[in-house]
Amino acid sequence: MNDMHNHPSHHPNPSGDDAAAGGRHRRGEVRLTTILLVGRVIAASGDYLCRIRNVAPGGMMIDCDVPFQPGERVCVEFRNGSAVDVIVVWAEDGRFGAKFDAEIPVDALLHPPAGIAGSLARTPRLSATCTVLIWHDGQMSPAQLQDVSQTGCRIDLSSHTPMTGDVRISIPGLPPRHATLRWAKDHRLGFAFHEMLSYADLAAWQRQLHLRFAGRGE
Repeated sequence: MNDMHNHPSHHPNPSGDDAAAGGRHRRGEVRLTTILLVGRVIAASGDYLCRIRNVAPGGMMIDCDVPFQPGERVCVEFRNGSAVDVIVVWAEDGRFGAKFDAEIPVDALLHPPAGIAGSLARTPRLSATCTVLIWHDGQMSPAQLQDVSQTGCRIDLSSHTPMTGDVRISIPGLPPRHATLRWAKDHRLGFAFHEMLSYADLAAWQRQLHLRFAGRGE
């Protein structure tokens, strides 16, 4: 299964009250939409990469190897820009079920109107503050990571070192990546990786807070 694509399928799932939160109990019949889409969970403890497994009008089931607690409120953000607040109903083995405050049409989440959530899908970005190293034209420059996704990253290069074209970026805890500069504004730069990071690598890295937020408070 490619992490970057949707493969919607519709099927009835007997689950009653908890169907929207993952279909764990057989108390009725609710129609689920299976999507296996990479997204982002935003919680009080931070933001985390996730896989949205299925969605129903009342909630969804999500894979995220971060311990959430029943009753906890989080926001789930889709690649298309849609975002919805949910309440965690159950959580176990790297997966949780969540319900919406009120029923939402599934199509409204998967296909939001252009101009509301944006028309271009993008890979979810994780916030960070650690120091990275950039190799460019035989020189190495330190910089601060601002966010990273499977396909690229944004950095703060306070040294104002001129930089164009291709570079090599080393992020603590992640495999080094060759990247191309896509945009620059003042001392902030955006890079696209030549080879995307795997979901597994990024999901494991996000839990290493001592690496991800090493520069916080400095």
